[in-house]
Amino acid sequence: ISVRAGVPFGDLHEVLGINLQEPSGWVRIPIQDESGRPVRTFFLQITVLTNHLNGQDTHLRQIKLFSPLPHGDVSVLRNVRFTSPECRMFSCIR
Repeated sequence: ISVRAGVPFGDLHEVLGINLQEPSGWVRIPIQDESGRPVRTFFLQITVLTNHLNGQDTHLRQIKLFSPLPHGDVSVLRNVRFTSPECRMFSCIR
């Protein structure tokens, strides 16, 4: 798996390359820069470079991205309520 990050699509650079042997369940992949801090980016591309089991299909069922909050202020987000249907339909993971 190759993880690339950048601001526009043309500026992507690889931040992580990882080999998984028969993955099962959730696989946690921390994405950090050289100094160990989370990567700051606008565009993130996750690419499966090689299929599993000699060319059989590879399936990604779900991807969750988590990012740290600046200053650890979670209380601000608790009171946010989306009002438009476009935003509400993506406000939670089903």
